[in-house]
Order: sequence, then C-alpha cells, then structure tokens
Amino acid sequence: MGSYIEMMGKCLEDLVYYFASTLSPKKVYMSFIGYRDFGDRNQFVIEDFSRLDKKNVLKSSLYQKLKNIRTEGGCDEPEDIRGAIKQVLKLKWRSGNKFVVLIADAPTHGKRYYEQSDKRYMKQYDDYPEEDIQDAIKELMMRKIGFIGVEFTNETDKMFKELAEIYKQNGMEIYFALEDMKKLTEETENLDERVRRFMDLVGTKIKETNNSNINSDSKKIKKK
Repeated sequence: MGSYIEMMGKCLEDLVYYFASTLSPKKVYMSFIGYRDFGDRNQFVIEDFSRLDKKNVLKSSLYQKLKNIRTEGGCDEPEDIRGAIKQVLKLKWRSGNKFVVLIADAPTHGKRYYEQSDKRYMKQYDDYPEEDIQDAIKELMMRKIGFIGVEFTNETDKMFKELAEIYKQNGMEIYFALEDMKKLTEETENLDERVRRFMDLVGTKIKETNNSNINSDSKKIKKK
C-alpha cells in the first residue's frame, strides 16, 4: 500500500482543484481513514473532514497525516475494511454530495469476499472467515454516501463483485462505482504519470456518480 498512499498524497492538491472547479457547491471537504487489521498497533489513522482549497491543501493536517502514514502490521491477508467503513460513518459529514473512495490491495475479511482455491488453507489466509461487511455497506446506502472502489490488484476482484451485488440487490447500484487501475500500474512506473492518470480517472468517476445521483433524485421529486 505504500506506493498508493504516496500517490494519493501527491494528487491531493489536484483533486481539490478539480472538485472545486467542477462540482457544486464549490466548497470541498475531505477526510482520511487509514486502516490496518485487527490487533495491529494504531489500527485506524483518522483525520475528520476539513475544508480544503488550492492555497491551504499542502499545509493541511490531512495532507501531513497522509504523507507521514506508514504501512505496517498484518498477519493474514485480508484487512479490517468493515471497521474502516464504520469509522467513516462516525465522521462529521456536512455536504450534500457525499463519497467514499476505497483504495485497497487486499480484500475485506469474510470468505464471501475472496476466491477460495483450497478451503483447507482458508484459515491460514483469513483469521476471521465469518466476518461480513454487508451491515456497514448498508449504512452507507441509508445515508446516500456514494461508494467508489479503486482496484489495483486481482486480490480484490471477488470483493468488489460482491459489493456491487449488494448494491444491486438493494436497488442502490447508482451509488456504487468501480475504477479498475490494474493496467495503470502495469503501463507506467513513473509516479507523476500515475498521479495524473489516477486523478483524471477518479475525478471523472466521482463527477459521473454525482450526476447520476442528482438525476435519480430529480426523477423521484417529479414523480411525487
């Protein structure tokens, strides 16, 4: 995850400028949840929402926390993504346009969310195979917080497929989007180029998801 965190730190300033230029209202609030696994030291690194603009983003506590975070810990492969979503729900949300962007290189706990090639070894892969993230995802839906997954490895394929199905089963698929960036890491090792393309792809995905939500809400109002 270290390279992905570095990439996010470098593109934060561009993302703030992009959102302030394209979304309404023009005020941009961002937060950050860094997560590790059960039992790890400093399991969650939390920076609540603050207003960012082009002038203050690199001086913000969010940027400093993101820049200084270190990847460490972990025994089994999956991570406590459910716990991270629960922390997200505790933040002080204040905007009408709400989004969570999940950057993960490993799946969440729970045998539903990863491929099981040999069940004899599942316990070694996941210390918490009965864990399920579905309740946390449903809370995001209830609060109409858009979910955008960013995929960098094949390890998260099954997880994102299952999450998409949860949204579909609840009639909330417009609140789910997935950006596959596996090719990005394969095509270039240049961090600046990765940052530029990451910003373009994620920024566009957020704008598209936001417009879909607005259009859906407008149709509901007209029907009433």
